[in-house]
Amino acid sequence: MTPNYRQIGDLCQIDLVDPWPKIDIVPRHLYPPYTQPYPAFHQPRQADLRAALEMALAGLPMGEYDERFLEALSGWGDVPTVAALISWLHRARRAGPV
Repeated sequence: MTPNYRQIGDLCQIDLVDPWPKIDIVPRHLYPPYTQPYPAFHQPRQADLRAALEMALAGLPMGEYDERFLEALSGWGDVPTVAALISWLHRARRAGPV
């Protein structure tokens, strides 16, 4: 692993210089680089999607409906949609208050 990267799970490294770049293609992965497909032996499961969403939402208070929506979204199993959503959340945090 190079010094400008942080390991996320077993399958991904996040670039610490620009960890959540804008997405210009349909994502094939939950984390950058979005063009990197998952290996055949590990397709994302509901738990992977939920973990990615929880990481993006870390520190935010969650209500009962928020939790139900989070469960539904992670159960949807759509990597491109969830990848775009978590990328927006991370980039919004980095941008600061509007």
